Amino acid sequence: NKKIYEDKALAHLRALTAWLREHMTTAFDVTYQGKTRSLAQVIQGKVASGLSQATVRDLVNTASAVCLAPHFEDQSPEYPIFTVLITRLNRGQAAQDALRWIAGSVKSRSGTAVLDALELLDGDQLRPRRSRYAQHVLELLAQKGQGQVLNRSELLKESSGVPYWERFRLEEEFLAVVLAALVHSGDLVVSVPGRKIDASSIDQFAKLSIADAVAFKHVERPKDLPLAALQELLDLVGLPKGLVVNPAKRDEAVTQLQGKVAELVNKVVVAQAQLPELRLWSKPILTESEQEERRQRLNQLKSFLESLQAYNTAGKLKNFPHEVEHVGAQRAGLETAREVEELTTLVQQVGPLTAYLSTAEAVLEAGHPWLEEVHEARGRLMTQLTSPKQRADTAFHRALGQTLGELRSRYQDAYLSAHGRARLGAKDETKKDELVTSSRLAQLQKLASVEMMPAQQLREIQNRLDTMRPCFSLTKKDLDAEPICPHCGYRPVEEPASGLASSDVLAQLDERLDELVRDWTTTLLGNLADPTVEANIELLGDGPGSKALAELRESRELPATVPPALVKALQEVLSGLLKVSLPPSQLQDALAEGGMPCTVEELKERFERYLASLTKGKDASKVRVVIE
Repeated sequence: NKKIYEDKALAHLRALTAWLREHMTTAFDVTYQGKTRSLAQVIQGKVASGLSQATVRDLVNTASAVCLAPHFEDQSPEYPIFTVLITRLNRGQAAQDALRWIAGSVKSRSGTAVLDALELLDGDQLRPRRSRYAQHVLELLAQKGQGQVLNRSELLKESSGVPYWERFRLEEEFLAVVLAALVHSGDLVVSVPGRKIDASSIDQFAKLSIADAVAFKHVERPKDLPLAALQELLDLVGLPKGLVVNPAKRDEAVTQLQGKVAELVNKVVVAQAQLPELRLWSKPILTESEQEERRQRLNQLKSFLESLQAYNTAGKLKNFPHEVEHVGAQRAGLETAREVEELTTLVQQVGPLTAYLSTAEAVLEAGHPWLEEVHEARGRLMTQLTSPKQRADTAFHRALGQTLGELRSRYQDAYLSAHGRARLGAKDETKKDELVTSSRLAQLQKLASVEMMPAQQLREIQNRLDTMRPCFSLTKKDLDAEPICPHCGYRPVEEPASGLASSDVLAQLDERLDELVRDWTTTLLGNLADPTVEANIELLGDGPGSKALAELRESRELPATVPPALVKALQEVLSGLLKVSLPPSQLQDALAEGGMPCTVEELKERFERYLASLTKGKDASKVRVVIE
């Protein structure tokens, strides 16, 4: 069947190939120009891969090259040297790859090799004016008068029916590559079937077939550069105008221009993002209409700058479409970007201060003089910020920072003063500890469990002592970062000042303890003298409680340490008394019932009526009134 014969044919082919590789150099002769030599003599030392590795094709190609090289050199002395193998079969594809490279598409190995051989590359940059092949085209075009073209027939001639670039006897595909490179650099415009391609439409070479490329009709000079508009553009972005005037510096001008454009686009994008964030004291610096106006300017500038990115070669500059006036109009957008940048810097500089002051406002108690000062300063400064002239004045920026810094400093002084009154110093802390551990407080704490004692008076002292916290490490520098003490978190708004320093409050509490000890002692002794209570005392018997009561009545002073027996005895003997509490708020309501002002007699009647309501049904002789 067919496969059997195919296998046999393949086997014979392998055998033939193997025989040729082994015996070809000795079995064949080469005859050229009437001289015959063995193949081995012709290719000796010429096979790059070595005879053992060479294929039959390698041997034939090497022999042909050795024999024909002198004739080729005579006919085509300036033919380019390629780093990849170029044949009749792959020449068109290699040229097509080079066209795609020029068009900005794929930079293939074969395309790079063609461009390099034609001297069109400088490193990885396309620089056709340095190529002798490109220079020849430019020289011929320069000989033409204004408005004249260089026709295809003036470059290509036929030899044996094959068109060649006459000057270099180079194939037409490679001429098409050279022309495309000159289009890229802006040196010419090429006319191909159905269109003209210039530097602004260079990407069309990526879609153009090699057949259409070699079928070009003519080449012509591009239109002149719009120098006035381009000089205005360079000045707009901060580059020397002369860069674009000198043809030798236009490539450099394009490189610098694109760098500046990329830099400015980034600045505009940043400004667009920062515009709505321009706020101080949580209020916008710019009005809504001002923001919208600047937003439109930035959008227009961004669109203009992005349109410049298409002009990335000197050749494309010839198609620059904008007039001088349109380019100059973009300065308003650049000024807006600069203004936003400066305002952003201002916000970054003083924003932390305004945020600090806003926090500080919530720390001080209402009515503090500093609050009025900061409110006035905020209104004045925000009004000044609405003025474009003030916003642009660096002296105002300095004055703003100085004013805010002074406000912060005065706040710190006010806070330190309040902190010093509200918190205990080292000596005050020692004094507080003495009060907390004093025998007087211990005496009162023991007696507070007795039903008849006004324990609320003691609780007030204890609560006041509990709220008095020590903090003596705070310095003004501690308040630079945050407007609150980092050690104790003191917030005056949450701890209203009493008007007295902590040391004075401690002195008052010290005196108050003495008063309570005296008052409670007097109250106890008075109650113990009541006939009802005396009868209860006799019922105690001779236990430790009875003895403790006797000592108290005899000494008329509380013992340094109140024993539990005394507390228990007091609870028992005073149990017959009835405690009636008078809350101050209820007492005030009762006395005001019926309206104020009132006469003395009316006030007496109201008090007696209120007291009667509290003691109704109780034995008045056993009632003891306590104001809580």
